[in-house]
Amino acid sequence: ATLASLRSDCPAGWPWNRWPDVRGMPGRISVDWVAGWRGIRTHVESLFDVLDDGLFSKMPGAKKSADERVKNRHARAEAEACYSVSEIYQQVVKFIADVYIHKPNVKLGFKHGQRMSIKLAMDEALNHFMPLPPPSLEQIRRLILDLNRAERQVQHYGVDFEGFQFHSAELAQLARERVLSRIDLLFNPEDCTAIYAVHPDDGTLIRLDNKMIGMPSVSFATAKALKAAYSASGPMTGHDYQRTYAQMLAQFAVDSQRRRPKIKANNRAMQQQEKLAQKAAFNEEIEKALPQLTVTAPIPSLSDDDDFLPAPRQEFSHER
Repeated sequence: ATLASLRSDCPAGWPWNRWPDVRGMPGRISVDWVAGWRGIRTHVESLFDVLDDGLFSKMPGAKKSADERVKNRHARAEAEACYSVSEIYQQVVKFIADVYIHKPNVKLGFKHGQRMSIKLAMDEALNHFMPLPPPSLEQIRRLILDLNRAERQVQHYGVDFEGFQFHSAELAQLARERVLSRIDLLFNPEDCTAIYAVHPDDGTLIRLDNKMIGMPSVSFATAKALKAAYSASGPMTGHDYQRTYAQMLAQFAVDSQRRRPKIKANNRAMQQQEKLAQKAAFNEEIEKALPQLTVTAPIPSLSDDDDFLPAPRQEFSHER
């Protein structure tokens, strides 16, 4: 395998044939030019130089093809490739993690008056400013649920929500201990298998499971779509939801494998439609601007017709 594309901040048309060929990395590659990324171009070029000097040129089988006098240098580099893209990627990651960030650099230590590596500079910065730890997974889940809140009436079988019934033993115990007519609910729109009731005293969450046995873990919107696509008579069961959901996934897989028109063809068709629309609008404006002339065809009269007279009849005799 060979490297096919590269994202760079260098200007378009930069001579990428100067890129060193480590067998498996041919010099001719497709470059995706990144515009508007200020301040990273020097870092990108510096990293490329470090990778060239410290890794690529020292890898076993390294072969440069920057000399244009060598015929078929790119084809030879591809033919003699002994590294895959994943192997080169692993080497690059290992080099950056084990060597690059630990190499002392004068520019990084100007604030501290000594040469420092990237790792030491980051550690020194963290000593002065330690970022807050990320929130726990439970806090993140609670934040997601707090965005979606509803209130429902408590029945003897639980609560009704989005066409399903939800209940739990903890909610039943709470309803027996006190008069509980309505309760606040928190839910995740992407999971219809369970919702959460807010305890009226301490605000803790009580999990209420969907009473539909075998309900697939889908969103409430998808559950509505499955119910709309169900064509059999009678109420749906969990097995019906699973079967309809499997059919929907299978149809989605078939549709995704269909050959879609290319972007270039779509753009060309849209341009053609725009030209036709502009031409029609132009013709309409021209017709509105021109004066309306009424042309009547002449009606022939009977008096204008030429009179045809028969030729005089002549008598011929057979006698001589």
